Amino acid sequence: MGHLGRILKTDAFSSALINFSLLLFLVCLDSPPLSAQIKHYQRFGVEEGLLTNRLTSIVEGPDGFIWIATDGAGISRFDGIEFEHFNDPEIIGSPYYFSSLRLKSSIWFGGENQILRYAEDQFKKYPAPNFGSIHQIISYSDSLLFCISDRATFFFEINTGAVEEFTLE
Repeated sequence: MGHLGRILKTDAFSSALINFSLLLFLVCLDSPPLSAQIKHYQRFGVEEGLLTNRLTSIVEGPDGFIWIATDGAGISRFDGIEFEHFNDPEIIGSPYYFSSLRLKSSIWFGGENQILRYAEDQFKKYPAPNFGSIHQIISYSDSLLFCISDRATFFFEINTGAVEEFTLE
């Protein structure tokens, strides 16, 4: 009989094996059952307060509110309980918005021939004539946005509101 066989036949090993088995049984008995985590979510649509189900962009604002751009119904803000809608043409201009970006304490929206900024509880419109639908807004720097529309690609200077078309030469 080899060395391993002699160890297996000792009373100390048998006692240790019984203790380990009992400990393993108790640990398993006390463990909660294993199961996959279930993700909980809540669906929001027109029935829950949205103006439309045609959403084009969603961004979280610096205040934690969720901002929703839509294709034709304006902009909505969700505070976790209810929606507030911004669709007055005098305030937001065109109701068509296709992109959004959070930059520092502002929310930027790309719309039909305009860029819209929300900061300090108010909107400000910046015209971007002849550029069409602005589908993407990217922060190029702290003072410059890079915008992609269906007609052009351009830079938008945040401090001055100046628009300069970007071309490859």
